[in-house]
Amino acid sequence: MFFDHLDTLPKKNIGNMRGMTEYIDFLSWDSIKEPAMMGIDYYSRYFIVIKFLINRKDKEPEKIMQTFFQRHRYSELWMGCGHATQNLMWTDGGMKQEQFQFLDRILKGETLEIPNNINSIYTDGTVSLYDEKKWKAAEKIQKQWRLCRYNPRYKMCETVQMRNYETILNEA
Repeated sequence: MFFDHLDTLPKKNIGNMRGMTEYIDFLSWDSIKEPAMMGIDYYSRYFIVIKFLINRKDKEPEKIMQTFFQRHRYSELWMGCGHATQNLMWTDGGMKQEQFQFLDRILKGETLEIPNNINSIYTDGTVSLYDEKKWKAAEKIQKQWRLCRYNPRYKMCETVQMRNYETILNEA
């Protein structure tokens, strides 16, 4: 369940910082160094900050971040907030069970279709946890792949081009 993740996530110490709305809406993208972090705010409320990757058809992937926090210290009412990026979901009146379950699966590493029942502004596509270290590693691999695939100085490029040339000759 969502709350089981609280103690397993890296800790975010915000000290005495607090937002003007008493929400934890002052956290910036750069201040969150992990895909998901937890902390306790000035009012002793738990919070979790999660970075997401949204993939939608015919659009560039979008990186967003949202904070989810306990509305009152001993309450089971949780809310979502954040002004660093677009929010994934609205939590008017408190988070619903479907939203907790959805976030729980994201925190477990699943990539999910965005369902209608989580009150998201995104009506299509998939969402997953955004891990910047993995993202940058994938970009590096892709760059090197393109280099060896299309640069004739590399044996792989030569092999592919020769195979294409032989295919053309055999079809003629």
